[in-house]
Amino acid sequence: MPERTSPGGALLACLAAILAASCQNTGDMPPYDSWIGAEADVEVEIVDEPANDPVEEPVDDPVQEPVVDPHPDCIAEQTPTVSPGHAPGTLCVSCHVMYSPLISIGGTLYADDTGLTPVMGATIVVTDSVGTEVQMVTTLNGNFYANQHLTPPLTVTASRCPYHVPMMSGATSGECNSCHGVGARMHLP
Repeated sequence: MPERTSPGGALLACLAAILAASCQNTGDMPPYDSWIGAEADVEVEIVDEPANDPVEEPVDDPVQEPVVDPHPDCIAEQTPTVSPGHAPGTLCVSCHVMYSPLISIGGTLYADDTGLTPVMGATIVVTDSVGTEVQMVTTLNGNFYANQHLTPPLTVTASRCPYHVPMMSGATSGECNSCHGVGARMHLP
């Protein structure tokens, strides 16, 4: 038997039924006179029916980064060490030609060119003009360094799978952060 209720009560009853997945809009919801604010008495029938929920298809996450095929020469992520150092993004060699550890090449690798997030566990490969190759693993703060004599120009590649990014031009020194300053940081990808 139908219940007798006001439009506000009918709306609440219908909302409760929607939550229970059993409300049907029968089209006989009464109008609300917003000018007068009066409500008319209405009969509303609530019918319980089993819910026929369609099976939801999985939706791709639009925020998730696309999967990148690994570069054939990429080097797997290495276990980073705690940097003995400090001052990521600053001039490494200029200071460490006088202070321990003594280094001839050094810099910092970031996740983008703004230099806000360091990349750890990547491999920096430097090959000099006579074929000497040095591989350095970035530390927890993104720093890398070595103390090996290198003859410029230097060919530099940053690698951590799936990325393997060569520097576009030859480096003239091992002071990487002298060119890769704020807004032009050495980065992967």
